[in-house]
Amino acid sequence: MSADDKKWSEEDLHAYIDGQMHRDRRCEYEKYLATRPDLLRRIHSYQLQIGEMFRAFGSAKDWRS
Repeated sequence: MSADDKKWSEEDLHAYIDGQMHRDRRCEYEKYLATRPDLLRRIHSYQLQIGEMFRAFGSAKDWRS
């Protein structure tokens, strides 16, 4: 595990996916993601799931806490 891997958490991943990460941190995280195709695949998968839930249940604000 690299120092960069230790710097980022699962919470960071979900903050990024949910659009809750501050812009400066997001830019730094995207540089890290460029080295981690496995995480990019996970993000894509989560985004597809979110899109499916949106289509099935309506607005995200209706089902996100």
